[in-house]
Formats: sequence, structure tokens, C-alpha cells
Amino acid sequence: MPDFARPMHDTWLLAGARTPWVDYCGALAAVSPTDLGIHAARAAIERSGLDAAAIGSCVVASMAHADFDAYVLPRHVGLYA
Repeated sequence: MPDFARPMHDTWLLAGARTPWVDYCGALAAVSPTDLGIHAARAAIERSGLDAAAIGSCVVASMAHADFDAYVLPRHVGLYA
């Protein structure tokens, strides 16, 4: 069975954070989705009190793929947060 199809028996959600809703081409238009995701992930890690090195995986979603590298958004957030 491929890894993505295996059930996750030891999965925990300790904290969360999200980016704000803004108008299209509004206040955050110049900020990349990757940078926004990294900022939100760092906030969630800080809220959880967990050491970032203890995190094995992350789940990231984007409402609109607005950047050229959006297909690697979860990877970049996981690496740089």
C-alpha cells in the first residue's frame, strides 16, 4: 500500500494558525503565499510550545494557487517554518 493511502494512527493537531482574508490585489498582494504560510506555521509552532525539530510532517492548504511555485507550498512551509 502506498504511504499516502495508509491510515494515520498517531497524528496530532496541537495548534493552528491561518492567514487573514483580504481583498484580491489588496493589502497582502505583494506577499507571496509561501511567505504567508511560513508566517502562519511559525505562529502555530510557537503557540503549541513544541520544538519544531519534533515535527515529522505538516499539512498545508491554499485557497488559490497565486504563485509560480504554489505546487511546492507545503514543502517550503515545512522546511522554512
